[in-house]
Amino acid sequence: MNKHPVVTGISQLILIAVISYVVFWIPNPGFMLVTFLPAALPMLVWLVVIAILAQGFPGSKYMPSKIKVGLINTIILLILASLTNLALMSRWPLFPTVLFWGVPAFTVALIYSFNWMGWPFAGKVPAWSMYIIGSVISFGIGSMIYFSLENYSFIPGFPFDPQGLYPAPVVTAILAVIIVWNLLWGNVFAWGMYPFSKLKQPAQSVTATIFFVVMGFITYKILSVFMNPIQIIGAFAAPLIMFTVLNTLSFDGWPGRNYENPIKKGVTNTVFIIIAAAIWFGITYSIVSVFPLPPPFTVYDAVTYMLLAVQTPIVIVHTVWWLRTPLTPPPPPS
Repeated sequence: MNKHPVVTGISQLILIAVISYVVFWIPNPGFMLVTFLPAALPMLVWLVVIAILAQGFPGSKYMPSKIKVGLINTIILLILASLTNLALMSRWPLFPTVLFWGVPAFTVALIYSFNWMGWPFAGKVPAWSMYIIGSVISFGIGSMIYFSLENYSFIPGFPFDPQGLYPAPVVTAILAVIIVWNLLWGNVFAWGMYPFSKLKQPAQSVTATIFFVVMGFITYKILSVFMNPIQIIGAFAAPLIMFTVLNTLSFDGWPGRNYENPIKKGVTNTVFIIIAAAIWFGITYSIVSVFPLPPPFTVYDAVTYMLLAVQTPIVIVHTVWWLRTPLTPPPPPS
């Protein structure tokens, strides 16, 4: 018996919250922030590449066996993420270098997946080849952004400074806000690429990308009057990114899914996302603020870690590959 999406969504939210705190926080918050937070960025890139660009290959060959799909793809994700992090750690420290390097790569992966939708390769090449194409585009363009735009002027004498144009936290905050706009309008999310979907490729994706970047920068400039970059990421971007994903994966597009009009659908879902994100930020902030944090981490860093490095990836893996076992399975793709 299918349950109302609100029941399923809240049930999954409680489940992933319990797992995230018991496994990835309470044992050692300091270790998790120093180690797992930066290490999660390459994992997030690979998660997007496997789940979206490669369409769940090779686990997708074993549908509808959710055990085989979940095990195969989860193992592949962990192997690729581990190998990438080991390669990076051979020349850089995990914190802060891999963290700040990984954010541009993750941003590119999301834009290429949910805005460009793998154009022009998707559907024209074997699924396995999207591992190569997606990772080269994500890590390649992400590296160009990192080395040209980011610097560590806020850490005097840091030996791995890429000597880009702007402090790394500022670039990271701008990219995080761009991700918010990209996901809200992304192909399977609140606005479903409206009105850009009326255009043909590549005009659709070019126009949308310009829109996301411009709106992200404007939003950042407005927020920066009241908040520093770390606060913008933790209090604004992280909760909105998480609940944009949850609106589709956990709540099955509720409450706007019954509207055929894309504007009504987009506005309704956006309002829900904002309200839910604000509530969940308050809950998360209250919990993590109880624990002592090692310098230079703040409560906002801890919130970002919990929402983006732990809870959102668990939701994606649990929904897309494990079909929300043991909860109500997601509806088939429309």
